Amino acid sequence: MAPIFNMLITLLLLAATVASEATTSSNINELAIAQTFKNWKEMYGHEYKDDVEQARRFEIFKDNLEFIQSFNKEGNHSYVMGLNDFSDLTFEEFISRYGGYKPSAKERIEESVTTTTSFGDDENVDSCIPSRIDWRELGAVTHIKNQGGCGSCWAFSAVGALEGIHQIKTGELVTLSEQELVDCDFRSGGCRGGLMTLAFQYLVERKGITSAENYPYVGYKEDGSCYIPLTRNITATIKAYKEVPPNKESALMKAVVRQPVSVAIAANQYFMHYKSGIFDGPCETNLNHGIVTIGYNEDDKGNKYWIVKNSWGVSWGEKGFGRMMRDIDDQEQGLCGIAMKASYPIV
Repeated sequence: MAPIFNMLITLLLLAATVASEATTSSNINELAIAQTFKNWKEMYGHEYKDDVEQARRFEIFKDNLEFIQSFNKEGNHSYVMGLNDFSDLTFEEFISRYGGYKPSAKERIEESVTTTTSFGDDENVDSCIPSRIDWRELGAVTHIKNQGGCGSCWAFSAVGALEGIHQIKTGELVTLSEQELVDCDFRSGGCRGGLMTLAFQYLVERKGITSAENYPYVGYKEDGSCYIPLTRNITATIKAYKEVPPNKESALMKAVVRQPVSVAIAANQYFMHYKSGIFDGPCETNLNHGIVTIGYNEDDKGNKYWIVKNSWGVSWGEKGFGRMMRDIDDQEQGLCGIAMKASYPIV
């Protein structure tokens, strides 16, 4: 009986020791995460209204950190994820603030009626298109911008495309005004979302857009806040716009050879935390975010990709830019729907 009793005592002591070590390990891990959170707050200047809000944001931060670390530990992806300025937000909070591509039935009807030109002539572009192009290297891409907590990605996408073709045609790279679109394009919803094609329609009617210096971005919209006198100083002109044939990455490629192109994608939690490499999903095709495709290339392993410019500041991706896999088998829409709703301005 004594040996059995002694064995039970030993097992109980061992279990207590393991539990104690697990608790200690858990406490150490919690302290490490708390320090990481503190460092992150200092890096990005985040402050909270009270301890309750800070505790809530810490829990979200922990969830995001675990999601990032688990993904990166898998080690079989063509990209890595990392913390950024948005790591204390749930994805639902994030996309409601930093998305903004929101087509409605009414807007789709307007698009079908008012699209100004067809894409036909671009189908005749020389089939010997270059194997790579990067409009940053050719001076047609402005600095990375940040739309802030305003669903104005559609305006940044449209403006980015117009900045590009304006430089290509005139040799002058000018930062144009997203705020004019947010305030004055009444077909779209300002910070509540819009469409790049509707933005182009507004600009065609106005015959151009003013500069960001003249009409600076503030990241919010007040009702009736279009400052018409500021819009009269047109910096870049536009005659029309074109929509790229949908669900054809080859057609998108032909368009990008000519100029930066506005595209819509289905951003998700993976895209939210993208840090570097070639993003290959997973993602769906429920379009919710507008960006600019500014080139394409392939890496030394033969992985083909699009080069995109985002409007989430420099903490996201590769200093605000990203690479997205292209020519994926059985994905006619392109990764995340990148080839579904592409368009560009004509000057």
